[in-house]
Amino acid sequence: MRAFTSNKEYWFTLIIVLLFTAGLAFHLIPFTLPYVLAITDITMLATNSIVLYFILSSQKNYTLLYWSIGTFVLTFLTELVGVETGKIFGQYHYGDTMLIQLFNVPVVIGMNWVILMLGSYSLLQWTRIKTVFVPFLSSLLIVGFDFVMEEVAMRLDYWQWTGDKVPMQNYIAWFFISLFFSSILSILKVRVQDRILRVYFLVQLGFFLVLRFF
Repeated sequence: MRAFTSNKEYWFTLIIVLLFTAGLAFHLIPFTLPYVLAITDITMLATNSIVLYFILSSQKNYTLLYWSIGTFVLTFLTELVGVETGKIFGQYHYGDTMLIQLFNVPVVIGMNWVILMLGSYSLLQWTRIKTVFVPFLSSLLIVGFDFVMEEVAMRLDYWQWTGDKVPMQNYIAWFFISLFFSSILSILKVRVQDRILRVYFLVQLGFFLVLRFF
């Protein structure tokens, strides 16, 4: 297993793991649940910012920087159109847990898209699967992540679906959006093999898996 490349990477990774472990514990305790939900939005903004800062500052790759900015803007606009029209993901709206919103879309959502795509892409690159397959498999992995997350997100009032049922349209949209941006990463030949990305993706997946079943 590759050693940590710096103390900064070690501490950033440790902070992420500790934050999500504590958050999971507080989500499972009825008394503390309302309090952690009240700071969910701020916590997500903070952790996403930490991870993005580390990746962009450590790699010093302007192609990755421009991809991240473009993906943030375009996925945020996609969510905006989705909320307003229901024609992309289906009929849904964001709940009160997501406090910091712009035009009824949480600011952190575009950041989430960037992090999830980079995390899944990094995992696939780490397995040394042929590059040509990485965007497709990465997109499937993201759809699987969303499948695990959806039920929990509704329970915690991150967002709500009309009729309380997640439409298949949502998963199809997630796949093609992820495929589009992951394919751009592949075309640009960007390498994103930071350990913190893989850990962050897997920690979030584990967080939602535990909450889904417990």
